[in-house]
Amino acid sequence: MKLTSKDISPLWLPCLAVVVALALGWVMIGYSNHDLAQSRSRLSQWTSELQEARTRFQRSDDEKAMILRYLPTYSALQQQGFVGTERRLEWVEALRTADRKAGLHGVQYKIEPQDSTTHPAAKGVIEKRLRRSVMRLTLGLTHEADLLEFLDTLSAQGAGVFTVRSCGLTALPVGDPAPRRANLQAECEIDWLTVAPGQEPKS
Repeated sequence: MKLTSKDISPLWLPCLAVVVALALGWVMIGYSNHDLAQSRSRLSQWTSELQEARTRFQRSDDEKAMILRYLPTYSALQQQGFVGTERRLEWVEALRTADRKAGLHGVQYKIEPQDSTTHPAAKGVIEKRLRRSVMRLTLGLTHEADLLEFLDTLSAQGAGVFTVRSCGLTALPVGDPAPRRANLQAECEIDWLTVAPGQEPKS
């Protein structure tokens, strides 16, 4: 059987409708795939942001727990004068008290300007914020044990944290040693240590 143009002509419209339907189907499928990909991308972004928020929240809880754990120690170091600005007036008062309690014959001092320093026990943030003020002392002693008593008494004042850099003793030319006068002169250098505070911890 032979098809003529007269027989085929009625089929053009249904064929065109099928082609258009197929084209629209492919377009819709493509659009749906694109929309699905965008939705997946947004979901992935939202999931990432949610995880990041959870991590920040967890970190915040951990930091708060750490602050609460170390807050008493931090406050004690603040009160002692180790954390914060240097307290030179308190240091001088502690010197006078230690001199009087140790029964010495007067103490002279000179404090140098504060500068940065290092210490074997200082690590991390503390190492970067550690400061020192060198104090040079001249003491009149009756005997050698007076020096140790003076340093112990000075430490017991709680006026700050210090380390002894050096001490030297010189006999004074005053004749025979006597219990009621200065027979020795001590020259000492001590470092008053402080830590510059960062952000204050909150309770």
